[in-house]
Amino acid sequence: MGVFDYLVPGGMKVQIGDLIEVPFKNTTIMAIVRSVGAKQTTDELRPLTRVITPEFFSVDGLVRLETIARAIVQSPSSMLYTAIYGVREQSIDPKWNVGTQAETRPLHGKIWDDLRARIAKTDPFSIQLSFSQTCTLASWLRDEIDHQLLIIFPWEAQTRSCASRTRLGENSITLHGKTPPRERAAIIEAWRTGECKTLVSTRQGSLLPAKNIGAILIADATSSDHMNWDRNPRYDARLAAELLAREHQCPLIFAGNLPRTEDLARSRMILATAEPTFQIVNLRAQEEKIGLPLITETLKTGICAALQEQKSVLCSFNRKGFARRLQCGACEKIPTCGTCGAVPVVRQEDIA
Repeated sequence: MGVFDYLVPGGMKVQIGDLIEVPFKNTTIMAIVRSVGAKQTTDELRPLTRVITPEFFSVDGLVRLETIARAIVQSPSSMLYTAIYGVREQSIDPKWNVGTQAETRPLHGKIWDDLRARIAKTDPFSIQLSFSQTCTLASWLRDEIDHQLLIIFPWEAQTRSCASRTRLGENSITLHGKTPPRERAAIIEAWRTGECKTLVSTRQGSLLPAKNIGAILIADATSSDHMNWDRNPRYDARLAAELLAREHQCPLIFAGNLPRTEDLARSRMILATAEPTFQIVNLRAQEEKIGLPLITETLKTGICAALQEQKSVLCSFNRKGFARRLQCGACEKIPTCGTCGAVPVVRQEDIA
C-alpha cells in the first residue's frame, strides 16, 4: 500500500486525519486522509465512498507516525496500518478491567514526593522499580492525573497481570496481541474518544490516537521486547512513546529494575528506591578488551574485588535467542563479533 489520490464527491466534507472508505481494485478498504488539495483536471480519479470517522487522527498524530516511518526506513502506510490494525465498524462493547490492589513491596515516602514533582513536568525520567512496584505506581498515577493514562508492557501476560492486580479505575481496558478483532476495534475507539481513561497495552498502544493523555508509563523499560523484531514495521515502542508524549505534552516514565543505558547517557533524572551506582563501559575501547567474551577489564577488576571481599556477584546477559552462544565442541572456542566483542545469539531457525 502507499499514498493514492481520490476524488471527493460534491457535498462531502473531508479533512486531514479522517477515516474513510475508498474503492481499491475490486473491493473497498479503509484509509486515512493525508492531504486535501484542489480538484484535479483528470477524469481517472475514483471517488471515495464515504467518511467513516471524522478526525480519527489529528495532524500531529499523522506527523508522529510519519516521523517513526522515516526513522526506521518504512513507508508511512505501514505505520498507519499497524496503528489502526483491528479497526472496523462492527465492534462489540469493550471488556472493562476490574482490578484489585495486590500486596506489593512498599515504596518509601520520599519517592512519592519526587514523583509528584516530576509528573508536573514533561521531561522523560526513569524510576527503579520491580514489577509489583510498577503496578503500585500505575495505581498511584491513576489517582494523581485527571486525563488518560497509558501503560505499556513488553509482554501480554504482564498486561493481564497488571490489570487484574491493580486498581486503575472503572474505565480501564487491556489491549494485547490476543485481543479479539471486534473487541480490539471497540478498545481503539474508546481510547481515541476518551471514554477509556486507562489503557494497559503492549506495543500498539504507543501508536494509537488518544483524546488527551496525562501520563505514559513504560514498564520493564530495559526489555528488548518493546522492539518489534519479528516483522515490519520494526519499530521500538519506547521511542514511539517519546513522540506520543511530546504530542500530548505529558510526562513519560520509564520503570524497571535498572535504568536504561540511554537514560544514563542522556543524564536523565533517575529516581531509585535504593541508591545503586552505575558505570557505562565502552566494549569497543581497546583497553577494555582482555580476550574473553563480554568480560572487560573494568568488569574483571570489579568481580575480583567483590570476591575478595566475600561478596556475591550476579552477571546478567539479557539477550534473546534459542542458545546464548555458539561454541565449538572440539576446541571449545566461542566466536565473537570482531567489532564489539559480543557473542552472537543463536536462533532456532539457525540450527538446521
